[in-house]
Amino acid sequence: MDYLNFLEPLTLSNLLRTILDILIIAALIYLVLILVKETNAQRLLYGILVITALVFVGRLLNLKLLNFLVDNLLTVVLVAIPVIFQPELRAGLERLGKGGFVGKFRGLKKPEFMQAIEDLTLTAELLSKQKIGAIIALERNDSLKSFAENGRLINAELSFELLYSIFLPKSLLHDGAAIVSGNRLVAASVTLPVFQGVLDFNLGTRHKAALALSQQTDAIAIVVSEEKGTISLTYDGKLKFDITSEELRRALLRLLQK
Repeated sequence: MDYLNFLEPLTLSNLLRTILDILIIAALIYLVLILVKETNAQRLLYGILVITALVFVGRLLNLKLLNFLVDNLLTVVLVAIPVIFQPELRAGLERLGKGGFVGKFRGLKKPEFMQAIEDLTLTAELLSKQKIGAIIALERNDSLKSFAENGRLINAELSFELLYSIFLPKSLLHDGAAIVSGNRLVAASVTLPVFQGVLDFNLGTRHKAALALSQQTDAIAIVVSEEKGTISLTYDGKLKFDITSEELRRALLRLLQK
């Protein structure tokens, strides 16, 4: 096909078609920029649906510039999507594949479950009073194994004393997050993903990392601010900022039984 054929004699029909072609290309470029910036699997799905519709329109109306770009960039796009959205794709594949660590919260007996909630709440409350920064990631259905492996694997029975001691400033493991699965402390000093979205307010590194984890997995994260001592909770891409220890306890009871 000769793609220079779009340089046709100027008529009203050709002019309108060219303007429409350029507007669609501009919209596609804007959409791609938003997708890359947000790095969100739901936006990826919406983007694919919109692009598919635009490609159909391009073929139907013979928009040659659009068709030219699609024909030449399709391979690049197919390669780029797995790279750009690697965290979301990894989380989805892990859900389809083998599960996470033994001892998720829903599998616990009621006394063990309630004790785990108390250990988590008491740890957050004491760290908050002493203004010691912390992130505690709680595994639900999505495996956090790939994150745990970049930290220090512990795999010990969860207790308030152990979890609290990890975040003390003199501890070698206080940097990074702790991962808890059921009544097991799986890992500490874990590096969490970087948040790529746009926020309407300023948040610290811990809150952003917790939000990123809650976007890429179904994990819950407890965050204690080192600066203000506030307790926050992230889940399902949402942030509950500056909550009390009792509000934290109630939220954990509700969310960890799902």
